[in-house]
Amino acid sequence: MKTKTLITTTVGLALLLAAQSAFAFSSFRARIPNGTLLASPASCINCHDADGPPLNSFGDAFVSANSSWTVALAAMDSDGDGFSNGRELGDSAGSWVEGNPNPPGPVFYPGDAASHPTAGTSPTITSAAPPAAGTVGAAYNFTVTATGTAPITFTAPGLPGGLAISGAGMISGTPTTAGTFNGTTTAANGTLPNATQAFSIVIGAATRPIIQSPSLNGTDLTLRVDSQAGLNYVLEATPLLVPATWTGIQTNAGGGTLTFTVPINPATPNMSFRIRVQ
Repeated sequence: MKTKTLITTTVGLALLLAAQSAFAFSSFRARIPNGTLLASPASCINCHDADGPPLNSFGDAFVSANSSWTVALAAMDSDGDGFSNGRELGDSAGSWVEGNPNPPGPVFYPGDAASHPTAGTSPTITSAAPPAAGTVGAAYNFTVTATGTAPITFTAPGLPGGLAISGAGMISGTPTTAGTFNGTTTAANGTLPNATQAFSIVIGAATRPIIQSPSLNGTDLTLRVDSQAGLNYVLEATPLLVPATWTGIQTNAGGGTLTFTVPINPATPNMSFRIRVQ
């Protein structure tokens, strides 16, 4: 009788462990894009061979990524079929986050070399490298272009502070820090190899504006300043009060010598002026 009870308890424990294991594997499916698209257990072969529990090549890579979907995991071609894991799961950029809606299909098994999209054309960057010079405070814009099977997404780690690249390839923003910045632009569409292009951008410090001798013509005060293209110069004024209350009067785009003409109000003859660069 005791033996029978022991056997029953052991079998019950085994069933419990099996149920917990099945629940754990099921939760893993929700950690990859479109991992739950197919009915279980079919979607489990994303990570496992069809004939048993051992992990396949994608499953090994998934575990190595702490069982999480990452940009690096999306860029890998785990089954060696010429298509990235991201392309096969509908997220070439690796931008999907657990809990978000699944990206559109079709979807293929990233651990099965026989399951893959129709062969596409890998990307080729067709634009020149981004402009090698910029200035702190001056707008910077450039568009990276590429050919290949759409959609193509772009990344560019290493850009100067204040600049960013959109998924469509637009580099834009206003540099905030002077210095030399080196990085690599990558174009990807899930068909390997990705296209890469190195860049080096030197951001110079903004030149301090030099105000030439002012002149007075009747009640008009004229100020001239040597300016730098790509920047805006704002003339501001304040009465001789403490603290100063600076108010913008005129804004001119930089480039050569700028002229600011200010009517002097007899009611406030004592004013201070400054030029602010933005």
